[in-house]
Amino acid sequence: MKKSRKGIPADRGIVVGLGNPGAKYDNTRHNAGFRALEGYCARSGQKIDRMKLQGTGG
Repeated sequence: MKKSRKGIPADRGIVVGLGNPGAKYDNTRHNAGFRALEGYCARSGQKIDRMKLQGTGG
């Protein structure tokens, strides 16, 4: 497997689809990144690992 300059396999990477929690943001532009990633994963058979982080707001 060919390696990139940072040691990550050249045929792998990470894709992040950001979104906001809660019904207030369902089907809004605030969740467009996550919805796009969700659609891609559904079509390609990939699994989404949902990681929930909470900002400090500071």
